Amino acid sequence: MSTTTDKDQTSTKEEYWYPLESDPTYWSDYLRSLTTGSSNGRYFIDIPSIDLVDEMGIFECHNIIAYIFLYQMKSYQQLGTLEPLDSSNCRNLFFMRQFVHNSCGSVALFHAYINTIASDKLNGTDSLIDRFYQENRDHTPEERGHSFATNSLLKQLHHDVSLHGQSELPSDEQLSKIDYHYVAFIPLNGSIFELDGRKSLPIIHQNDDQTQIDKDNFKRQALKIIKRYMQLDPNNLHYSLLALCTSSSS
Repeated sequence: MSTTTDKDQTSTKEEYWYPLESDPTYWSDYLRSLTTGSSNGRYFIDIPSIDLVDEMGIFECHNIIAYIFLYQMKSYQQLGTLEPLDSSNCRNLFFMRQFVHNSCGSVALFHAYINTIASDKLNGTDSLIDRFYQENRDHTPEERGHSFATNSLLKQLHHDVSLHGQSELPSDEQLSKIDYHYVAFIPLNGSIFELDGRKSLPIIHQNDDQTQIDKDNFKRQALKIIKRYMQLDPNNLHYSLLALCTSSSS
């Protein structure tokens, strides 16, 4: 399921980064670099098939706390509803906008990691992702997005990771035509949130039966939402799904 990423939120400078491949090894290494080696027990795995997660024993072997979904934007249709940031559902949610083309993989990683770890663990002075959180925790999503886009250290690290993929790097002309996009799905305050930096607000997904989402049922309920996205274009096989997992209870 390895492939590359998107044509997303237009920036004023029309800046383009190289896309990230959907490879759990590279993403786990990327997270270790962002966290100065600790990762707080977090790592990524690939979900080859939503329909075979039980047969493959994925849930039994891994404690999944978030998903990062890659899709072609030509088949996208929003499911769920935009949720105001001042609502009780968004309490403690960290959301930022995306202002650089093809940076959606990094934005999704930040969304997945920051929103699934206790805030008191985001205090590493040498950690790029911790410092970014501390410097931007009280800012608006737009301010966070611009801070991310202009952070030279984050840009360089994203670039370094993008060079590790197996796919041939796109040309400058191809960079402007990439149609793949990453979004994160996380559990928060009894709901599932889809965090997409192209959007002005986070997207909230409620269960059909109105049951509360917790760490135990999130992994299955989120897959139902992701599968509905796939069914919008059932003949399209260009999807990829990574899961952020933890080996600890933090």
